[in-house]
Amino acid sequence: MAGDMARSSAHELPVRAGAPWWVRLYGWACQRLYHELAWGYDWVSLVVSAGRWSVWRQCVLRHLEADAGAQRPDLRILELGFGTGELLLALARRGFAVTGLEPSAAMHAVTARKLERAQQSVACVQGMAQAQPFADATFDRIVSTFPAAFIVDEQTLAESARLLAEDGQLIVVGLWVRLQPRWLGALVPLFYGEPDPKQKLEIEARLARAGFAVEWREQVDGPFAVAVLIGRKVR
Repeated sequence: MAGDMARSSAHELPVRAGAPWWVRLYGWACQRLYHELAWGYDWVSLVVSAGRWSVWRQCVLRHLEADAGAQRPDLRILELGFGTGELLLALARRGFAVTGLEPSAAMHAVTARKLERAQQSVACVQGMAQAQPFADATFDRIVSTFPAAFIVDEQTLAESARLLAEDGQLIVVGLWVRLQPRWLGALVPLFYGEPDPKQKLEIEARLARAGFAVEWREQVDGPFAVAVLIGRKVR
């Protein structure tokens, strides 16, 4: 896993050597959705989540609102890999000071159209999570939803820790989604599942090395269980 993730770029899904052809095809198709087929990303997300994608995204909003409340109206938020901008738009509408970072020009174009239609202004920066172009301690929260492997790249985590202010948090929703009961997930392994215990320990070790204390949560939605990772900056 470590080698796979270290080689992963911003939206690249790690495909192990010797993976079946259909796994390699899935990885290739995902790349297309982040670039020339970005216009269809929302529709595909809706289909593969059985219409629950927007519901799962609410995990971020619920956590931020419960955590910040009326006492932190000035909470500064960065979204990594904002994709088609749905979460950026939701955060802006709730009055959060939000900035987005996304490497795909196609995703920027889709998001810009949405923000214009909604008459919302959000700073959207084109760049990589592994080299975030912001000053130290710029943000209070960094969020990401349903990201590819870039989110647990060691350089991404180091950059996130650098950008977070004291007591900042990294909030990742949808690092994986599993079906309950577990045997259901075996029927659609491309879309649902979870890493084995060794992989989870590696993720935790990477976060710890970057200066985060780790808390795992799950958002249960019918037969789905969505992983929620809270990384609290401790140094």
